Amino acid sequence: SENLPTEEFEQRFAHFQGQNSNVQVEYVSSDFMRESLKIGEMETLEAIFEREESKSQMSSSSEESKTTPPFNVIVDLCGIFKLSTIDDVRSLILKHFGPDCFHYIYHIDQTDGSDRMLCIKSKNDVTYDEEFYKFLCRSYGTKLREKVFFFIDNRNFIGKDVPFQLVYQKHYKLPLFVKS
Repeated sequence: SENLPTEEFEQRFAHFQGQNSNVQVEYVSSDFMRESLKIGEMETLEAIFEREESKSQMSSSSEESKTTPPFNVIVDLCGIFKLSTIDDVRSLILKHFGPDCFHYIYHIDQTDGSDRMLCIKSKNDVTYDEEFYKFLCRSYGTKLREKVFFFIDNRNFIGKDVPFQLVYQKHYKLPLFVKS
């Protein structure tokens, strides 16, 4: 896509985006991952965390940016993290962000493809459904997006989490995903 003429890129992007005019995408070169992938998947995820945090720190120095995570979602459409378990991801999130930043990790169960929420502190892994979403909204309100890390990988059925995103955005006037 880097070598496409602007007009063709815009046409392809419009086709990809569909009819939703609220989608914001930043395409980032993945060249920086070549070395970390030789070491392992979690090292690559950690490199992504560090890269996004450093970009965020350079662009913002407000007090809120120090207490609010700069992003709350990783979308792995290429299957880079296919050998890692959600417990591996949990351990890295704890190591990188500490125990008080995120409270849950949204993920897709590797065995049955169901939407799940893993509690970072207790390790309880529950179904992410409408009732649990309502519980999260009652517990966190507008701060929900600061307490859930979305680990979306290539096992996701595209769009399963979209209804919750739309309801959140309509109710709180904010996107559920801070940045991916």
